[in-house]
Amino acid sequence: MLPRPQTLQEWGKIFTDVSIWTPVVQSICAREGIVCTTINAGFPGSNAVFQVDDRYVVKIFAPMFEKDYDRELAAYRFVGSAQLVMPALVASGRYDEGNSWPYLISTFCPGEAIREVRNQVSERNLTEI
Repeated sequence: MLPRPQTLQEWGKIFTDVSIWTPVVQSICAREGIVCTTINAGFPGSNAVFQVDDRYVVKIFAPMFEKDYDRELAAYRFVGSAQLVMPALVASGRYDEGNSWPYLISTFCPGEAIREVRNQVSERNLTEI
């Protein structure tokens, strides 16, 4: 069973730990019919994010950020038909092993975290983003 952190400090200790999340990511991928051989931690943010074979991203939402799941899923669905260069939603659901963990799977798009390149992006482009 996954740990159920109650504080951001507890969550910060586990959310990028590939050893904790590998069985979960493998289970989610199997459920969605995705072959999964290599799992790497994604950019650290608020939730547990993992790259799968540099083809997919599995994002598992923390208990304290669970409402973000509905917002992000709605955003993917809203912009899904737009002509934007962005990851595409592949699957969504809940991983349940006694506690329910919402997840999203998207395609993987290589790039840099905005926090790493923000000072190289014009104000106009930042506004557009």
